[in-house]
Amino acid sequence: MLGFAIWVVFELVFLVFGVMGGNYGVMLLAFGIRGLGYPMFAYGFLVWITIGTDEQVMGRAVGWYWFFSTLGLGVLSSYFAGAVIPFIGELATLWMALAFVVVGGLMVLVLLRNPVTQKVTLANSVKGVVSSITIVASNPKVGVGGVVRIINTLSFYAFVVFLTTYMVRDVGFGLAEWQAIWGTMLAANVAANLISGYLADWIGRVNVVAWAGGIGCFVTVLALYYVPTAIGPNFGITIAIAIVYGLALGMFVPLSAIVPLLAPQHKAAAVAILNLGAGLSQFVGPVIAGLVTPIGIQGTVWIIASLYLVGFGLTFLLRSPKDGLGTFPTPERIPA
Repeated sequence: MLGFAIWVVFELVFLVFGVMGGNYGVMLLAFGIRGLGYPMFAYGFLVWITIGTDEQVMGRAVGWYWFFSTLGLGVLSSYFAGAVIPFIGELATLWMALAFVVVGGLMVLVLLRNPVTQKVTLANSVKGVVSSITIVASNPKVGVGGVVRIINTLSFYAFVVFLTTYMVRDVGFGLAEWQAIWGTMLAANVAANLISGYLADWIGRVNVVAWAGGIGCFVTVLALYYVPTAIGPNFGITIAIAIVYGLALGMFVPLSAIVPLLAPQHKAAAVAILNLGAGLSQFVGPVIAGLVTPIGIQGTVWIIASLYLVGFGLTFLLRSPKDGLGTFPTPERIPA
């Protein structure tokens, strides 16, 4: 609710005194402070899920979370804005966005009930913040999980910087064609967020992250560069590769189940490390994309792909006796 309140208050400041008032300083300040609300609400909700969900179905639970998160943040919002801006304009669309946020916050406030397991006090809250900082030292596997989370979306944030320019200018795709390819990749990623959760509870979470995520991204990152470079702007083949790439990116979702279970007494702190990894991925990706100038696109793509091999190896360090594996239809269980 604190995240919800921060977002609503500073969105109002941003719109009324910044955008409508034509004050760039207010826009910059309010937009920045508003950003504090997003992780408090979204990741706070994720912590809630990991604390209240049985270990045996944790994979599918976080799969559903990331399915809807990506669906709203990356897909429906883009389609919605594209559909309504031509009719009502940008400012009215921003006000409608605020309305959606209000509806979502009120749904949490009215429809959900929190099973109180521990009294919330200032001392407990401070202790929780400290544990989020120290847990990497006391439980190094959680830190490893954070590194794998950085690697997860690193290629996505790097590709945003340079891949569109390369595909349109050098390979020869039309801008609309490439946007369709990229949008379809995101749609595949949304589906993968859900699929990976169920798959993880079936064949093992570490298996899904390492093989389908790590190796899948290693292969598809290279293919997304080399195949169009070799054959030219072939829409059908390239969109097929992009779909598999989007699916592979989504296969890292079980990390949100693996890492909290490595620290069952400090799940919130473990999720905090994952959230830090997600944020650092948005920073590291563009930094690596900056290598395009000194070493070229091919060298940069190989660096990105190689990091997924690193993630593949690190993932096996996250094995745990409580990996929360599902079962096949036979009585035999599959090792993590």
